[in-house]
Amino acid sequence: MIQKLLNYFISDDKRDQVEVYRQYRLVVSIILINALFDLNYAGITVLIGLSEGTRIMLATALIHFLQPFLLRWRFPLSQVIHFYIFVGVQAVVVCVYYSGGFTSPVLPWLASSPIVALLLGGRRIGFFWVCVNSLTVLVFGLLDGSGYDFPQHYDKSWANTFFLNCHLGLILITFVVALVFENGKNTALKKLAEQNVLLAEEKKKIALQQISQEIHDNIGQTLSLAKLNLHRMQQLQELEGNKKVAETLQLVAKAIQDLREISKNLHADNITDFNLVEVLRHALETISQVGAHQTDLRLTGDRYALPSQTEFVLYRISQEVLNNIIKHAGAQGIVVEINYEPQKFTLLIRDDGCGINSKDFMLKGQGLRNIQSRTKLIGGKLEIFTLPGEGTSVLISIPCHEPVQVKTF
Repeated sequence: MIQKLLNYFISDDKRDQVEVYRQYRLVVSIILINALFDLNYAGITVLIGLSEGTRIMLATALIHFLQPFLLRWRFPLSQVIHFYIFVGVQAVVVCVYYSGGFTSPVLPWLASSPIVALLLGGRRIGFFWVCVNSLTVLVFGLLDGSGYDFPQHYDKSWANTFFLNCHLGLILITFVVALVFENGKNTALKKLAEQNVLLAEEKKKIALQQISQEIHDNIGQTLSLAKLNLHRMQQLQELEGNKKVAETLQLVAKAIQDLREISKNLHADNITDFNLVEVLRHALETISQVGAHQTDLRLTGDRYALPSQTEFVLYRISQEVLNNIIKHAGAQGIVVEINYEPQKFTLLIRDDGCGINSKDFMLKGQGLRNIQSRTKLIGGKLEIFTLPGEGTSVLISIPCHEPVQVKTF
């Protein structure tokens, strides 16, 4: 709910940039939080009879609630930050003036805006508002020292409550602002780490593709030439020599076929136009050909295209699960079910193996941690169902928030 509210004010192009998105979320969050504090202090001014404060705080709250729309309308972020702080400082100055001037309990609130400016806009904006607020405090101090009679338009019997509320509020808003900043920073770092994982996968894909190309262009070509030469030798040799040459030809032919298979498998890691169904079908056929497992690939629903990177990561997850089954499950059958629902994509891999204790399974193994982290990376949900002697099922579900693109096959 909160996430959707914040994203409403942030354009899509800003969400694609981790640091920019973090800053926009931070600004929107703090403005809305400050608007709630404005309403709180409007209530306090009503309680103590500070009518000027009531008017300015209600007006400030309204302006603060409207300011996030400026970001939605693509106003520059720095201008919105300056406008937000300016409105807040004006409200504090008015309340200070009508509640005793230099001795007003509201005066310490001027210390909060440079902190907020520093967190939201950086050192330059923070330094600017340090200078402005310091000058404002200096003016109030000089006026007070010269004997200026500041009005105190509030019920003095509420003075202690007024002081307590102002100082506690200052502590709370400073803490909340710092907390929002810290959460935003941690979210940004998390997204950056996820992007680094995708980048690592991309680099791995490029390396494998280069190896595939080298095998195809160099080694494969060399063996093909060797095969051609052996054919010519076979035509020139006697019958006995032909037998040895024929055996050599068979070995070279097998080597070429094996290299082609390796090249094909490596090239399947190409993320561009990646086809999850086809690479899984090929992987299961390879497992089945070995003879130790029976495999079955089942598809339900109308097939559509997931993002290429998502399909690539799902393939990596499937490889990890299939390797675990082959090595540890003692299974005879492996079933992969892919279900294309309008609002959700699911991938289920199950076996009829020995199964294990689910708690132990969740605590051990780098392979499982890889599955968990990769599932989280693509915004999916991982569920594992396993009991001793009853096999294991690994279910990955991914919500489809956007309209899917139908794939034609």
